[in-house]
Amino acid sequence: KKYILATIHRVENTNNQQKLISILSAFEKISNLKIQIVMPIHPRTKKIIENIGFKHECLQFIDPVSYLEMICLEINSSSIITDSGGIQKEAYWLKIPCITIRGETEWVETIEDGWNQLVESDSEKIINAVKSIQKGRIQKSHYGRGDAADRIINIIADFKNK
Repeated sequence: KKYILATIHRVENTNNQQKLISILSAFEKISNLKIQIVMPIHPRTKKIIENIGFKHECLQFIDPVSYLEMICLEINSSSIITDSGGIQKEAYWLKIPCITIRGETEWVETIEDGWNQLVESDSEKIINAVKSIQKGRIQKSHYGRGDAADRIINIIADFKNK
């Protein structure tokens, strides 16, 4: 829980040099707050970052990881900054605060419950979102209570006993 996990891969963030520089600038300022950022980096994104000349001493770039390694990184992070739809949802399930660098999300319930913040690629919004993260918020049961199998067994047993 001593690092922020970051993933940036969407074309709208990586192919737009101004947006990418804004995001990386935010990461640099966040690291100046003594917060480590770990970023599994897609080879395409790494090449783009190298081409714009960004010196990434402030970030810990790591090679792409498997799905299970990614879940492990998510579980052990203090928060997540991403433009990935799937990672937003995983962060919610894992109760890890998330900052999404997009203008919209498929997972509006993560925003409604306060576990996710939309900030687009604006450097100051990203930094302010990191500073304003609140942990321990309550989540609604958008996806059930985790007892579906027990309820199904009870329904079958009730039906069988009639």
